[in-house]
Amino acid sequence: MSEDKEHELISRLKEGNENAFRKLYNLFYKSCRQWVRNHFDADSDRFEDVYQDSMIVLYEAALDGKLDHLSCSLKTYLFAICRNQMLRQFRLQKRQDEKVEEVAVYQREWLEPEESDQESVELVKMTIQETEEPCRSILTLFYYDGRSIDEIAASLGYSNKNVVKVQKSRCLGYLKEKLWKTKS
Repeated sequence: MSEDKEHELISRLKEGNENAFRKLYNLFYKSCRQWVRNHFDADSDRFEDVYQDSMIVLYEAALDGKLDHLSCSLKTYLFAICRNQMLRQFRLQKRQDEKVEEVAVYQREWLEPEESDQESVELVKMTIQETEEPCRSILTLFYYDGRSIDEIAASLGYSNKNVVKVQKSRCLGYLKEKLWKTKS
């Protein structure tokens, strides 16, 4: 696409022209999908989500005037947005996987292998319920409710998420100690 046509499309986007948005969406869809397939292990649903999110980011950038003086093509800019969105998705997935693994590691470390999974889960839950506040709330919100550190900080009234991280670490140490005592 020529630079003039790109500027015209960007101007129409800034005006809120839906046809310009659809045209841009369809123009780069196939090539972006192929690029994502070549660079990331993403299924169709994940690509659809990322592409739609990227188009929203691109549209908002157009409205904010960030596309008025691009130093690259519109296609390159969109692909960079898609790349960043894919990396963001992978980071989120990795954090979720790490949370699940962290709980599993504590359950494996502190419980006898022959105990059933349900017994293990119940023992951990019971031990968490016996802990003092704020440990009980932090551990429950993080591991059982799946809340992020930021969400926990906000809901418990902490002014800084780093305080929650340190407190969570201390709480895990306390939980570990309690599980050893329960196990003995």
